[in-house]
Amino acid sequence: MDLLKTKFEEAKSTLDKLHQKNPLLVYTFAMIGAGYCGFKLLKDIRGMLRYTVRPAYDLKKRYGTNWCVITGATDGIGKGFAFELAKRGMNVVLVGRNQQKLDDVYTQIKNLYKDVDIKKVIFDFNKYYTDDVIQDLTEKFEDIEKCSILVNNVGVASAYNHGDMEDQKTHNMINVNITANTVMTKIFIPKLLANDQRAAMINIGSFIYNVPKPTLAVYSASKAYIHQFSTSLAEEYKSKIDVIVSNTGYVKSNMNSGRYMFTITPDQHARGVLDKLGYDTETCGHYIHAIHQYYLERPIEGAIITYINNQRRKKFLQERDQADKEVESKKKSLEETKDPR
Repeated sequence: MDLLKTKFEEAKSTLDKLHQKNPLLVYTFAMIGAGYCGFKLLKDIRGMLRYTVRPAYDLKKRYGTNWCVITGATDGIGKGFAFELAKRGMNVVLVGRNQQKLDDVYTQIKNLYKDVDIKKVIFDFNKYYTDDVIQDLTEKFEDIEKCSILVNNVGVASAYNHGDMEDQKTHNMINVNITANTVMTKIFIPKLLANDQRAAMINIGSFIYNVPKPTLAVYSASKAYIHQFSTSLAEEYKSKIDVIVSNTGYVKSNMNSGRYMFTITPDQHARGVLDKLGYDTETCGHYIHAIHQYYLERPIEGAIITYINNQRRKKFLQERDQADKEVESKKKSLEETKDPR
């Protein structure tokens, strides 16, 4: 305590001498410091208002009631968007690869929101996008002339060290996360521009797009692409289309049962992003993710949160690898016991 008091007195004495020698310099630095602190405070207040009291747009008034197309609409975040858009009175097109899941989501939404029109489109986005595949995908949406909102949600993730990852898993992430979303955007830009009112595009990114993420090198790189792609499109089409990219944090899913800090549900995330639509070009979506990313920027709090989530992630990967080994062992055992005849 005495040491701190001594250091404080020494610093004060140095400042007093500097002030006597050159008061203008001291005032200049004081103004710069006050201005910086004021700027940071205003930025934090603005962020708080964005996630609390700012009213959301009425989507039907702003974008009309033409179709809202959601890719990957049968699970997770995509399903959350489908329900939330229907809840707000928007007509939805559910796009997925599993007919049974599409039928189930269709029935669930129809039972809740009887006045909403719903279409189903079956398509597996995990493809090499040749001219024929792109033509096939384009034809799936030929009957949609005008689109109010496009939600580019479809995506896949595989967590392995890059050198250990199967080539097919790498190709899957590139095909689905990058190429599929790019092609869908190209198909729908004319339909969005043809909308009677403004239109909107929501692209699902990730908060890890600009931080190193071991075992997720390809996935995080694909989300960096989505971020740059989206912010550039927002400038290109700002006169007609509201483009927003969601720097999504942890959302409860098949890969995340809720083990990570600051995990939210798909419904919470969809609601948070739609509340920002028309205002922002990028968002965390829900205020819980905003708090998460705010603390990640702080050296001490960020280090603690990252350490805890990394430990939980390490445990998840160990559990997954152990399960994979057990499956492989059972397969090998079955092959060895087969009748050679």
